[in-house]
Amino acid sequence: MQADARSTEDARDPILIVGAGPTGLVLAIELARRGVPIHLIDQQPAPLPWDRAAVVKSRSLEIFATFGLADDFVRLGTAVRDVNFYKAGSKVASFHTRDVDTPFQFTLGISENVTERLLTRKLEELGGRVERGTSFVRLERGEGSGNDANVRVLVRTSAGERWLTAGWVVGTDGLHSIARDAVGISFDGHDYALHWGVIDAHLDGWPFPGDANAVQFDPFLIAIPIGGDRRRIYFRADPDTTHQVEHIKQWLAELAPGIWLENSDEPQLFHTHCRVAGQFRAGRVLLAGDAAHACSPIQGHGMNTGIQDAFNLGWKLALVAAGHAPESLLDSYDAERRHVAELVGAGGDDAEAMAAKGDPTATETIAAALASEDGRRNAAIGESETGFGYDDSPIIDAVGPQRLSQLGTPVGYRVGDAGSIEGRDGAVRLHELLAHTSHTLFLLLGDADAVAVDAGLSLVRNVTGRYGTHVIAHVVTSNAVACERDAGELLLDRNGAIHARLACGEPCLCLVRPDGHLGMRCVPPSLQAVEAHLARIFRFGP
Repeated sequence: MQADARSTEDARDPILIVGAGPTGLVLAIELARRGVPIHLIDQQPAPLPWDRAAVVKSRSLEIFATFGLADDFVRLGTAVRDVNFYKAGSKVASFHTRDVDTPFQFTLGISENVTERLLTRKLEELGGRVERGTSFVRLERGEGSGNDANVRVLVRTSAGERWLTAGWVVGTDGLHSIARDAVGISFDGHDYALHWGVIDAHLDGWPFPGDANAVQFDPFLIAIPIGGDRRRIYFRADPDTTHQVEHIKQWLAELAPGIWLENSDEPQLFHTHCRVAGQFRAGRVLLAGDAAHACSPIQGHGMNTGIQDAFNLGWKLALVAAGHAPESLLDSYDAERRHVAELVGAGGDDAEAMAAKGDPTATETIAAALASEDGRRNAAIGESETGFGYDDSPIIDAVGPQRLSQLGTPVGYRVGDAGSIEGRDGAVRLHELLAHTSHTLFLLLGDADAVAVDAGLSLVRNVTGRYGTHVIAHVVTSNAVACERDAGELLLDRNGAIHARLACGEPCLCLVRPDGHLGMRCVPPSLQAVEAHLARIFRFGP
């Protein structure tokens, strides 16, 4: 959806996205799903033939599921349920993700160029495309204020230079972001001294499980299945030698004698960094993905953190660009996602410190951390990326007592899955109820009589009557109740799964944001409280 291909009914300047990697593509999809005009450019004339990212985390798969893409990803990748640590060919520690609270109890080994291909195809289905061979040169702040403000951006192609007018600019153009530099945002942090290397190959004689990552610290090596019979191998590189493949073969032999490297591509060497932008927004310019943060690849968080940046930013920017929300809503993007980037960077620092020089004691450290059930559970949650929350967000509210069960979701955190819930159209799972572009309001009543249900229907319809399609509402009971005819909002939670996930053991209102995070819980239910919360997000409030 280029600037010159907008609907004649939409007079808004498009949102210019600079960089068509996974972060830029997810943001473009999120905006296109909501009918926001976009212009996505990338300086590369074609997708890069090589990449470094090889792992799609469970949380990212949940996001792809909302796009209808999860089945395609799973079909083309390898589901990885175990992470095993080896020393001298023997497994000394492990953890698995089979019990993580998600429909995707695995990470997915899949090459980044496959991820980009699937996301690009989805964007094209929505009417968008990538304008390739187009470089961001510089920008000028436009005139106007509020929703009438804009930004002018000079871009360069093989045909010359031209100016684009954009309502907003989002830099998803990587570590050396020109968009970030154009607005003078700092990129503080440090560089790791040692080089990384990566190579894809078939490993003949591989004696370990095919659906597991293999990690060795001495010498350092990580082997990840990426689909078919190939693995992506990360290793510590020696920049002074031209015989990297021979080093890899030697290190593989130390992992397990008899492994043979076949059909390998050329090793790629790269530097790594731990950096976070000083802010994720400067006026009408925002940053996401590697333009906003860089971390060690050792835990596989980099690309996934960018994907989740885009999912967080997309719904907010769409509301602001359409004039449905004040610009202040975007302040929550920096507050929520920069903290996550700092956590990811710190975790990478800790992992790098253990693996920096092939420290033989690193394996013992990992084994001690994974010796307990809690340690393995925490590692699994970290691997899946389902545990990040927004405790300090300016747009979350916990109203009333918050007595959570073990499965309960704290306000600000991603909602887990639950099912099966019975509705007018049959059984459905919680994540399926959330797979749309609006807020989702749940009034959880537990065991209720018809009077309580009718009152609940009146309450939620009061909200949807004011906010229209921006809020989809459900009244949830644990028992079958006769109530007014054609109550399409009514859901039956016979096994109490959704109540356990969202409620506090008593009637409450829960509002789940479009990105799947719990934005508000109100105990007991209060129409005034939910309207006050929504009025901070939307322009048209009570």
